[in-house]
Amino acid sequence: MNEPLATPQQATSVARGEAFRTTDGAFLSSEGIIQHFSTARSEQDYLQSAAELNGSWHYISDTHLAPSHDIFAFVDHRSTLSLYYRIEGSAIRFSDNGFDLIHPDEVRMETPPSTLLFFSQWGFTPEESTLHPDIKRIPVGCGIHFSPSTREVTTLRYDTSLYEGSRLEGIEYEEAKQLFRERLSCAMDRMAQRLSNHPVLLPLTAGRDSRLIALALKERDITSVSTCTYGASEGIHEVQRAGTIAQKLGFPHHFISTLPTGYDKRGYTQDAEAIKYLKYISGLGSGYFFAEYTTAQQMAQRYPGAVVLPGHNGDIIGGDNLHLRFVEGATRLETNAYLMCFHENGNRRLERNEVAQLADLHQALLASYPQDKTAIELFETFRNRELMPKYYINSSRSWRYFGLSVWMPFLDKDLCQFMHSLPAPYRIGKRLYEEVSTELFREAGISFANDFSAYQQWQKPAFRVKQLLRPFFVYQHSRRRRPLFPKGDLMGFRQLMAGDLLKEVQHKVPWHPTSINGLSFAWWLQYNNCLPKD
Repeated sequence: MNEPLATPQQATSVARGEAFRTTDGAFLSSEGIIQHFSTARSEQDYLQSAAELNGSWHYISDTHLAPSHDIFAFVDHRSTLSLYYRIEGSAIRFSDNGFDLIHPDEVRMETPPSTLLFFSQWGFTPEESTLHPDIKRIPVGCGIHFSPSTREVTTLRYDTSLYEGSRLEGIEYEEAKQLFRERLSCAMDRMAQRLSNHPVLLPLTAGRDSRLIALALKERDITSVSTCTYGASEGIHEVQRAGTIAQKLGFPHHFISTLPTGYDKRGYTQDAEAIKYLKYISGLGSGYFFAEYTTAQQMAQRYPGAVVLPGHNGDIIGGDNLHLRFVEGATRLETNAYLMCFHENGNRRLERNEVAQLADLHQALLASYPQDKTAIELFETFRNRELMPKYYINSSRSWRYFGLSVWMPFLDKDLCQFMHSLPAPYRIGKRLYEEVSTELFREAGISFANDFSAYQQWQKPAFRVKQLLRPFFVYQHSRRRRPLFPKGDLMGFRQLMAGDLLKEVQHKVPWHPTSINGLSFAWWLQYNNCLPKD
């Protein structure tokens, strides 16, 4: 989708993607999604219709049905198919890529300083904002109602992103394990139905998420499957382990180098086709992913029309990062907002005043969520609304750029709702998720003695103490000079980014990146003229 989608004068109903209707289990193509919304007339009708869909989709209403030409547009519960919009007078323009909505004469975006700060640390813009002040993105699990007569946009939320089903606090652990097996199986059944008569492409790693998908494909006798793993070298453990798994399950496996031929010190900075790709991946509200570039390009050539099955969100429903430090009490919003500034390893050096500014942004986000949630649940809401869709899930656009479809089985709404309803102790350290997956792998003969276990790590007292002190260590670590490129460099980032890209950031960006991701975020901001003038 390279052109704006609609205006009140020329609109027709538009839908992309596929979904299952939760009321009757029917599978809906894009045409079916249009039909599903066809009887909606009011905001409540549209909200109800959107809530009934489980899949990867977006929708824009047919405005001729209403004399006022009001327009409704919705994205799925994790915005796997993004929608950007821009109001211009009494018209609204849509695209799945915010860059398409920028006018040719707009040289500089004038990105607000708060947005620059947030993006430089996280790699995406918060809520509906983008790098352009006049271009917005529909938030996950939401729609918009645009009225041309008032030129106003109302955001309509139909999905909480944490789900409001009853909490299963009294459930026994063994019962929870069995129910997870059942819900996982149902999600994989829906995946299999989506794959009917299509070639299948599975990005396979040494981890649990993609291996569970591979096992599900094998158990359902889906034979049109090819797997792939990418990196800087075939000698990497991840690549070798993935190849072993594919061999045991009987799937053909491909290794794709992440390093394009012909690149010199300029890397991808002067490659026009690569830049076009990066703009599509970014959309205008997220950072880019380059590692998938050669893989998606080559696999699309080999398997045109394939459905790609990324393992995104498996870790999240499993309970990844719930072991981090969270605080309850009267000051929980303020304290947890500060702790979020040092999530994982951080991506840039933050000055003291910048820490305070970023914490204020975090606190505003946390305060906007339902306050009957625990601190852990508030953090998960942030991950489900912001981090997961705008960073990890957004990387799936690499496959779509080359014309492939994408289905992510761990985003199944029923599966997500069940896992988020479990008692926190069952998910901290990914306890239940790892135990069930290990059992399934052993039954299928694809387990390994050295499979990484987050739960085993969590059980070590020293690890727990480290997590309590982690924010302090992350902040202090960012102040010290250290190599930007890791020794392992599994994806070949040194070759891709240590030349002109690094020099541009060092000379033009007024902060110091502390990670490969932070370096790419900084370069992207300066490349697109988002930084303030000197």
